[in-house]
Amino acid sequence: MKGNLQIGGKVIRERYFNILLKQGYAYYNGRIKNSKFLKANQEFFPPEIFKLIGRVSGKENWITVLTQISNVDITYHPVRHLLLLTFLGLSAKDFFDGFVKYKPFDSPPYPCLNLASEHYGQLRIQECKIFDNISKDVNKQGIPIGVFRCECGFTYQRLGPDKSEKDKFTYSLVREYGLAWEDKFKQLWADLSLSSGQIGKQLGISQTSVGRQAIRLNLPINTETTRSLHGYNRHRNPNKSFSEMRQIYRDNWLKVQQSHPNLNRTQLLNTENFLYLWLKRNDPEWFEDHLPAQTMAGVKRERLNWKQIDKELSNIVKTVCKEILDSKEFPVRICITEIIEACA
Repeated sequence: MKGNLQIGGKVIRERYFNILLKQGYAYYNGRIKNSKFLKANQEFFPPEIFKLIGRVSGKENWITVLTQISNVDITYHPVRHLLLLTFLGLSAKDFFDGFVKYKPFDSPPYPCLNLASEHYGQLRIQECKIFDNISKDVNKQGIPIGVFRCECGFTYQRLGPDKSEKDKFTYSLVREYGLAWEDKFKQLWADLSLSSGQIGKQLGISQTSVGRQAIRLNLPINTETTRSLHGYNRHRNPNKSFSEMRQIYRDNWLKVQQSHPNLNRTQLLNTENFLYLWLKRNDPEWFEDHLPAQTMAGVKRERLNWKQIDKELSNIVKTVCKEILDSKEFPVRICITEIIEACA
């Protein structure tokens, strides 16, 4: 192997997380699916491994601590890293020398897909925000959602990961059409020589959506000098843009807090589950600023005399170590875990 063994704790944790993300053991918001991850490890390794290396449980285990970014300054035994790499299906050489970062939507730049723009199809978008799909459809859960926003305001999203270069030029949903698109729509709507179908074809929307967009933009309809919209009622309640929905949910959240000023975060989650989760995923910065302060459990703990405790533990450890060394049983490997378990 090359000199990449010196990459440091932070890079190692970032690589671990990226691999876990690709294999479905992590969320795109930076968290790890600990329960799923631990269960898979317990099914992969024989039970004897955990007796030798360390315990594995929800609160105490040696597996997830290896992947936590908060532990970058802590050094763990190389054997543990090698075991984790074995579970992930990688060799040390693959991890240090051949690591390729997983990118569900490839690398920027990404194309603008605004048909109303002169730069349609050009690679102008420099950032892709990735979210976890929280769909009720089991087949879609865990699939990444990529959100792409062009400087012209056109914002679209698609389900990932991309499987080919062609996927880069598709979207599953438009979050925001933007002012450039809306101005073009108004221009085409005012041209009475164009049918609704022709307008939709130029802008990439269906004929029904043309009517709905006209209603959303408050354009003149069904008068002597304006365009006629047949079947007006079926075009009502047009889909709101992402920014409009975000503002509605923000207002609703503020009303919830006004109605329940004494509820903590968990209680608010149980009261307005959908609002809580939607804003947490789609508007995290604003949402965090409009949450009640985190409260610490008001449990009074007895002050511990750590000097006395250390002295007592030291004597116990010495006694246990002497008993192990004096044992006439078949020699066993003595490690920290063995001593801890004997002291318990």
